[in-house]
Amino acid sequence: MKACCIFVFCLLLFCQSAFAQKNDTLDFYADIKKQDATEFVLVSNQSIGFLGNDYQRFYIHFTSVQKSEKNSYQYLIKGKTKVKNNIYIFTGTLTIKTAITVRVQDDPEIPQNIRAGKFTASINLQEDKEQYGSGKITGTLSKGFILMDGKMADDQLLYYGDMPYEGNYFEGQWTSNKTGKSKPCLWHNGGGWTKPQDLFRLGDDGDVYINLHYLKNGWENYVTAWHSAQLGVDDENRIREAQAKEQEKWWK
Repeated sequence: MKACCIFVFCLLLFCQSAFAQKNDTLDFYADIKKQDATEFVLVSNQSIGFLGNDYQRFYIHFTSVQKSEKNSYQYLIKGKTKVKNNIYIFTGTLTIKTAITVRVQDDPEIPQNIRAGKFTASINLQEDKEQYGSGKITGTLSKGFILMDGKMADDQLLYYGDMPYEGNYFEGQWTSNKTGKSKPCLWHNGGGWTKPQDLFRLGDDGDVYINLHYLKNGWENYVTAWHSAQLGVDDENRIREAQAKEQEKWWK
């Protein structure tokens, strides 16, 4: 019986080792503190977000991201959020918790000096408590990147073949400063959710298509601007106006 247990244990170790070699996953946590991940945090500025179980449209923009001088894994963040017509100022931190890279197998389009990577980070943002209706945002940001000759590069700028870990997404919650009640808070830019949601689907063209059931929760202008056919809108002036509104720098 003892010999059998030893055999099974050794077999499991062998399988685990073989799997690791096949996937060629490397821990990048110790190395990422030597890099500057500012541009990977700023990708959130092009995200689509929502707040609450009714998928109310949520905007976020980082106006300043600086690597901490005291903690090489931490970034100091300033910015603004927007829900409906309400704009809130916030400050906070992003702290990297994990980082890995993998070698992409069997893809001749990917040079040998390219690896796919992903880091996760905790986010803690505090909206101005003096502003009515403000709150706190906490959760986890996941961001894909490419490692090229030991240097991180944004996967939106440098893309080869079918890279894993692409995109940027945040999953967490917003908690009211006044009541202490929380709502789901998520934003997304490329890649996919790890948490099921009913707001949108990614089309074959890689674009985001909104579920029209939630149109009145802040999504009508977005759909008019980028997927007007969903609404049967063919007025070019109306579409251009909607696109201009989508590109407004509301945080200034």
